[in-house]
Amino acid sequence: MSLFSQQLPGFALGLFRIMFGILWLDAALQKAPWVINPQGQRFGWLSNWIWQEIQYPTLHLYKKFLETVVLPNNTLNPFFGYMSFFVEMALGISLLLGVLTVLSGLGGALWQCNIALGSYSVPGEWYWIWPLLIAPHLVFAHSHAGRAVGLDGVLRAWLAPASMGKTGLGRLLLRCM
Repeated sequence: MSLFSQQLPGFALGLFRIMFGILWLDAALQKAPWVINPQGQRFGWLSNWIWQEIQYPTLHLYKKFLETVVLPNNTLNPFFGYMSFFVEMALGISLLLGVLTVLSGLGGALWQCNIALGSYSVPGEWYWIWPLLIAPHLVFAHSHAGRAVGLDGVLRAWLAPASMGKTGLGRLLLRCM
């Protein structure tokens, strides 16, 4: 048996995945479009945080992107506000319910890398938080964490033997479960 083929405990992994789903839902709701920050801007604390990332950049190119595209004229571009909200809601729902967890595990890891890129140099940020938030997503993706205490197991059992499971889309969905 190789190191990468060992089984992880399903119930514990499922609970851990559910906790991360709740974490993402909480993060999304704190920057929802209807949440107004003390400066009167929508999307909660997101625009203030982006402003901090600009003040303490990790990479100059990323700072320029935030200044010119994400936060032009000191107002959060609504596209990025809505995108942040919907991506984090999707990650939260996916991980909470255990649906398409390979996809949400990879997406969550990439989303955390994006957040880390902007936040790494902000004073008061604990730099070790980023590997601690990225690694579980990779574990969820690698272990197909939605098959334990999640809908991926149920959907996979239904889709795999069905004729749709043999199509290109069906095979893609099965890989994402």
